[in-house]
Amino acid sequence: MYYYNYYNSPYQYPSYQYPYAPRPAQYKVTTDTIKNALQMHHGECFGSYWKGKDHIFNLTGLDADGTVHIIENGEPNTVHQDDMVEFKYIGVKCPTSTTGPDHTMPPPPPPPTCRWVMTPYGNWVWYCP
Repeated sequence: MYYYNYYNSPYQYPSYQYPYAPRPAQYKVTTDTIKNALQMHHGECFGSYWKGKDHIFNLTGLDADGTVHIIENGEPNTVHQDDMVEFKYIGVKCPTSTTGPDHTMPPPPPPPTCRWVMTPYGNWVWYCP
């Protein structure tokens, strides 16, 4: 008698391919993308990802070597287009969030206060103060 569990152990099915979640697609930003954005939305709000976090900024310029000029949180800054991933248009004005850790993203929601509590009779109940 064989024991087959629901987890498809590799010892039971050595050739079984385990499903995995594909990595989200990441797109490098091209020079043409930034040039088109500057022509259509110069000074407006865009979002991108570099150095391990999301950034929201106003796009102000592009140099021939790929240096992108931005204004992030009211501060002029530069970033190279090769560092940017998934360039997206947000709108005419950037959302203002001064409560986030880097002023780039809104703060996370507070942790839930509900929890399991044992009653004096030994029963467990879900308690939300």
